[in-house]
Amino acid sequence: MASVLLVPDLLRVIVSFQNGLCVANLRLVGHLRRIHLSNYQLTTFLRDDMAPFHAAFPPWLAAHGMTALGNVLRHKRYYRTHLLFYAIIHGHVPLLKYLTTVEQVRITDKAWALAAIYGHAPVAAYLMDHHAESYESSVSDMVALHGHVAMLQCLYEKGAEIAPTVRNTACARGRIAVLEFAHAQALGVWHPSGVHAAARGGYVDVVAFLHAHAYDGFGPDTMNTAALYGHLDVVRFLHTHRREGCSPEALIWAAKYGRLPLVSFLDEMRAERDLTRTLKAAIKHGHIEVVRYLLGRHLREIDVKAVKLAAQRYNQGSVLALLKEARRESCSIQ
Repeated sequence: MASVLLVPDLLRVIVSFQNGLCVANLRLVGHLRRIHLSNYQLTTFLRDDMAPFHAAFPPWLAAHGMTALGNVLRHKRYYRTHLLFYAIIHGHVPLLKYLTTVEQVRITDKAWALAAIYGHAPVAAYLMDHHAESYESSVSDMVALHGHVAMLQCLYEKGAEIAPTVRNTACARGRIAVLEFAHAQALGVWHPSGVHAAARGGYVDVVAFLHAHAYDGFGPDTMNTAALYGHLDVVRFLHTHRREGCSPEALIWAAKYGRLPLVSFLDEMRAERDLTRTLKAAIKHGHIEVVRYLLGRHLREIDVKAVKLAAQRYNQGSVLALLKEARRESCSIQ
């Protein structure tokens, strides 16, 4: 009986009547098996996991077609979700259409989240045309978060509800193209905190856009925030184009974090300063170059005793040496 299996043609006929997958299909399943779906892998981790499958799937599909894929899924239905996520991540609309029609794969909120993260407008168009019932406005906010203006435009043109936070989200992530589109179409509801978020992120193009279009939210805290996070270009823009100014905290924070270019700009261009607190902040955190700069500029104005006490308290002997040097130079100049 075993000798029958040694006849190739006969073995091929026998195998054709058996359930299972051919070698090429098994290789494809092997790649699918290495893709791990979990909540923390919705972004680049999931795409990276799919890289070996992505290298193998297009040539496999070209050689075998959707019919062969259906055969794979009849034996491995578990992988329908893997393929759905793959189609969304890589913008494969024909595969998406096959899975949702022939295989009846359901579009969930996670599928929409992936679509928003990867931002393929054709995928959004297909989902809106055929699965709009599972869409929620929070998707548009995620689209804005990731900067996919083409997808946002698609959702808008398809009549999707747009989240009220879309413009503020664009500001917080520096998505200027999204902000421009949302502004042009009057999408979302503006909240003044968007200005603060743009300054915090250092998005000077966004800050400039908000200024040019007279958005509410600018104030002294705007420059303070930009200084706190070290964004000299934003501070410079606000100094040049706005009149709200800042508070002494801007210079104090710049000194605290040792940002000498920012310290020098604020000190030279702005009048808002508290030299004692600024020096203490620089001394406490060991920013000697900032201390040197401030002593060089303001030796006659500062409270020398307070500087000495701060240097002793924070064990900054180099500051004491700087102070002696600065005082000697001041005396020699006189």
